[in-house]
Amino acid sequence: MTVPNPGRPDAMRWTTHGERLVYDNPWVRLALVDVQPPGGGERFEHHVVRLFSAAIAVVLDDQDRVLMLWRHRFVSDQWGWELPGGIIDDDEEDGAKTAARETEEETGWRPAPMTHIVSFQPMTGMVDAPHEVYLAQGAEHIADPEASEEAGEVSWIPLAEIPGLLARGDDHGLVFCDGRGLPLRPGGVTVAFEAHVKACGLPAVRLHDTRHGACSLLLAGGVPMEIVQMILGHSSPEVTRRVYRHLMRKATAAQVESATELLTKHRRQ
Repeated sequence: MTVPNPGRPDAMRWTTHGERLVYDNPWVRLALVDVQPPGGGERFEHHVVRLFSAAIAVVLDDQDRVLMLWRHRFVSDQWGWELPGGIIDDDEEDGAKTAARETEEETGWRPAPMTHIVSFQPMTGMVDAPHEVYLAQGAEHIADPEASEEAGEVSWIPLAEIPGLLARGDDHGLVFCDGRGLPLRPGGVTVAFEAHVKACGLPAVRLHDTRHGACSLLLAGGVPMEIVQMILGHSSPEVTRRVYRHLMRKATAAQVESATELLTKHRRQ
């Protein structure tokens, strides 16, 4: 498919006759622009929001993963993945500096040298907000980011998963996840378990010990070895029997006592 190149004919150009400031502060500027549509249409005043230029960083590692942040934005009341970035300071003419600085402050990773890849305006109908995007191949972890209103969950997301994230929005499609819908970290469940044990005033116990405890209760309750083996995921009942043979001896002794009690009771009757 060939992309058409219509050029920039004057007949399609809007004409600006002037602009008056309505509101101005260090973050945002609101103006009324006196414009005229193409073809000599009637002039009118159009609200325009003017924002400072922003620099965005795309940081890739050697595993084709991109550095991103999971954040809540109160303006739209939405959670979503974002690229690190921020406003280009007046004394920072080079947007690459801003992209590198914001990446390190927000994520704790210091990116490799930045290369400009594209500039764009995301909402040209009413908002003037220049965005510059920079690419860095690699980054060095300096420290965990400090807690602030800009802090978010920092993750390296595989490039292959980005289309899925965009399609799902803030729904990660996960069954087992943390309170924000993010994938569980390998040590996160252990940390949460230890915190619950401490909060309940229980003796120190490892998360893995609960597996042994469950097996002990199942065997003591008379659950067949084959069922216990399937629950634990052992390759065969013999593996379960070998690992928990000390419990089997106790269970056997208890069963003998129960049988003896039944015989004794029957004799008394």
